[in-house]
Amino acid sequence: MTKSRFAPLSRCIALALVLGLGGCGGHGKYTEEHSNAAKEKLAAMKSALEYQTANGDFLAGDLPKALKVVDRSIALNDKVAKSHTLRGRILAEMGNLDEAMTSLETALTIDPEFTDALFYQGVVNERLERREQALASFTKASTLDPASAQYAVASAEVMIDLKRYDEARTFLESRGPQLLNNAAVKQTLGHIAMIQDRQQDAATLFNEARLLSPNDHGILEDLVRAQVALGQFAQAEVNLQKLLSDKDYTGRRDLMHTRAKCLVQLERLVDAREILIKLANDPAGSADADVWNDLGHVSFMINDMNRVRLAASKLQAIAPRQPEGFVLKALWERRRGDTRAAKDSVTRAIALKPTADSWLLLAMIQRDLGETQGANASIAQALALDPNNITARQMSATATATVDAER
Repeated sequence: MTKSRFAPLSRCIALALVLGLGGCGGHGKYTEEHSNAAKEKLAAMKSALEYQTANGDFLAGDLPKALKVVDRSIALNDKVAKSHTLRGRILAEMGNLDEAMTSLETALTIDPEFTDALFYQGVVNERLERREQALASFTKASTLDPASAQYAVASAEVMIDLKRYDEARTFLESRGPQLLNNAAVKQTLGHIAMIQDRQQDAATLFNEARLLSPNDHGILEDLVRAQVALGQFAQAEVNLQKLLSDKDYTGRRDLMHTRAKCLVQLERLVDAREILIKLANDPAGSADADVWNDLGHVSFMINDMNRVRLAASKLQAIAPRQPEGFVLKALWERRRGDTRAAKDSVTRAIALKPTADSWLLLAMIQRDLGETQGANASIAQALALDPNNITARQMSATATATVDAER
């Protein structure tokens, strides 16, 4: 029987069907490479999906699940820098800083210029108190992405921690106009100004930051502190009302106390006393010596002597080794006419911690008792502690004039 000239082709087709090939043996290598490429592409797609799931779990706060899923993502494709970066962030949040650093270093081995990995490497170094290394990471990220305020501010904040204030200021101001018009950059420059006792500059910078980010209450809080430092109590009090009306700030003891201090400066003493009473009577107030001291002094100014006595007793119980309770007790005793007791109380306060005000109170009591020489000596002690004390200078001038008149 004559062999068909089509037989070799038939055998080739048959063999291809058996082996699952799309052609004759000559195309096998190409087909295998194509198949491998398809598998790699599929693995990359699966890896990306797992990454997205892990990132969602991380943002939702489910750290164990996020770690498990990102590990699956890396197992599918271990050449993606952002996957190792996410793993580092998760581990850092779980408190495993050494392993977090290893993951971030792996990410930077894959892509040495991946700014997210550099940034979080800086964060981990900060938590490990390796500030110079943190600064190097943040600064490199800022150099690679000069438009990022986050990286620039992070660098400046480490410089501030290292007390390199001028360097931090110069660094931020050199970032160019785009970043200088960023609220976070303005705010950080404001912090530097406050540290350097440039309070007016700080207030200006915080105000500019607030205009750029009007809903950022952290900036408004910074502005309040600068205004208080400048003696701008009316503006500070208005801004404190705004802060305390926000649900996230309602009940903030420190802000309420600052508002009371502003009200005292504005001579709204009754309003200040009401705030201080509220602070003193809440659970945290039972051990807040500063609040009780301010309450006592405000009460004295409006002649609420029962509350002065209460504040003095409370302070002596809270802080028996501090002078404030004895000063208040002396004020109360002098007001009620018990001058000898007042002298004993203020003398105890001075023994605990001498201040110009305590010496001046003693001088007044000594004058009440006719102890002119002792009063003059107390005034001299006050001036030695605070040469610019206006009250001490006035009392000293009065004493000198009296002596001259007697001559």
